[in-house]
Amino acid sequence: VDLDGFDYKALIVDDSHINRAVLASFLRQQGIGALHAANGAQALAAIKENGFDIIMLDLNMPDMNGFELARSIREIGAWCHDVPIVAVSAWFDEAHKEQVLDAGMQFLLPKPLDFHGLAELLIELLPGMASARMPKEKDNYGPHDYLALLDEEARQSIMERIENIPKDDFARMQEAINNMDDAVLKMAAHALIGLLAQLGDTKTSALCKQLEDWPEECQDWSARDKMMKDIRSSYAQWRAASPLW
Repeated sequence: VDLDGFDYKALIVDDSHINRAVLASFLRQQGIGALHAANGAQALAAIKENGFDIIMLDLNMPDMNGFELARSIREIGAWCHDVPIVAVSAWFDEAHKEQVLDAGMQFLLPKPLDFHGLAELLIELLPGMASARMPKEKDNYGPHDYLALLDEEARQSIMERIENIPKDDFARMQEAINNMDDAVLKMAAHALIGLLAQLGDTKTSALCKQLEDWPEECQDWSARDKMMKDIRSSYAQWRAASPLW
């Protein structure tokens, strides 16, 4: 990514390609160039080669989570000591807010993203930045508004991602249930929570959150299998009724 044509530079760290593409598309339209990293190792390598005005990172990533990465960034010193670090996560409660602050991050944005709130935060954090496209406030925010904020490449990526959820995500979740692999199941469910909520499928998103939060000590896999059927049914109903298709 060529960052030279932008007044401000951001680093986006998220294991989801779609999440990175969505954030990068929005930031570009606000005059902020964005470099992507899929994990902590890529992020630290990017930091060695570039300076950034803001870092946005997901909290729930494999290998190195957002809390560990933020601490590692702060330990580098120099500009990394003071650069704004914004956590972006479907986890949004008081306990996680405290952990975010303890790890050296200043802000926590919940998924689904409130782009109006994000634009206001960017204006606050980056002196001299004036948003040319202030999004609607969240109460008046629908799926079409969300897609309208993005460039064509990001919109196409999201539509393809949604189209492939049954054969990719649901298949991965079902396989994890069949193999009684709780870690893989939770990670696959987590990947859908923010995306579906952002596009208006709040029911399926909530069911995925229940599956993610399922107690590990509970070994009732038949109940998980039933919930998976409910998730498929809920998603199909949303697809049939959604104005996006």
